[in-house]
Amino acid sequence: MHKVFNDMRNTYKEGSSLYVKKEEFDFALDELMSKYLVGKNRFGKYFIDYLDYEETGVEGEGYIDLDKDGNGFITIKSHRNEYRKSSYFVHKKNIGEAKSGDYVRFVELKVTNKKQFVKFALIDVKVKEVLSPPNIS
Repeated sequence: MHKVFNDMRNTYKEGSSLYVKKEEFDFALDELMSKYLVGKNRFGKYFIDYLDYEETGVEGEGYIDLDKDGNGFITIKSHRNEYRKSSYFVHKKNIGEAKSGDYVRFVELKVTNKKQFVKFALIDVKVKEVLSPPNIS
């Protein structure tokens, strides 16, 4: 049992209105996880998940690919060129109805925390709508 529950058990007597039951806590945690407000890593530790960021108004279009976790990456292809550039990240809560391989319109998000940008950092975006693929002749 997590040390928080042990501390609560020692602090509050059983039946106290201040005591949080494990079932109630787990239910609240599951609800937060379903809304992508809280996440759980592979070690069983919880963390604050992806936040709601403000849209910048900068839009673009591209193909979305979903990974095994449900997050997406948008690929920009230039006309008939097979060169693919994946420079946009879409959190699973910002994907909407898009499926892997869909051509989507997206908007960039203003990430408020100071990420440590590396040379090839991805830009966070939100899918606005699923479009029909462009006709390339």
